[in-house]
Amino acid sequence: MLLSVVALVALASCSSDDGRQLPPAGPDQTRSILTTTTAPPSSTDPLLAEEVDDAALTSSATAELALVLPWRDDGIIDVKYTCSGDNVSPAVTWSNVPDGTVEVAIVMSDPDANGFVHWVVAGLDPLSGGIPEGAVPPTAIQAVNDFGDLGYGGPCPPSSHTYVVDIYAIGQQLELPTGVPASDLVLAIESSLIATRSIAGHYP
Repeated sequence: MLLSVVALVALASCSSDDGRQLPPAGPDQTRSILTTTTAPPSSTDPLLAEEVDDAALTSSATAELALVLPWRDDGIIDVKYTCSGDNVSPAVTWSNVPDGTVEVAIVMSDPDANGFVHWVVAGLDPLSGGIPEGAVPPTAIQAVNDFGDLGYGGPCPPSSHTYVVDIYAIGQQLELPTGVPASDLVLAIESSLIATRSIAGHYP
């Protein structure tokens, strides 16, 4: 009997509440310790690299032939490039020359005077990126302008006129000599044209 009482007391002491209560679980304690992580796409992923390359090729392919002159498009031509000044040809710079371009040509004309031609020069190296002010390479082809002079003849209008400078990317070598009429050289340029770009200017 004594042994039974001792056993019951021991059992009661093991299972009885000691009076303390556990605090409620916090929000972080209900979370699973298992997490799922998605790795960012790797720059070395061949599919991603292919998409980047395709975008770069598309951007390069759609780049337009660019032209830079001493005046902005639709701006005022400095007097130094006219008959009232030094009558010197402007520096011409180009970029984004399309594939297949063999040479570059430049034409300056006056649409307010029925397309009067002031300058035609061809045979320019497309990789040179441009020509300096007042000079053309000795290998270039220059036509006789509508003033009857070889090379450049600057604006010389009785009133304000608009002048257009066109640059041409040409797909074949022109076989015309220096000194041909401007109309003949312009016709040859237009017959093998790949791309063109224009900038207008006003004087005075």
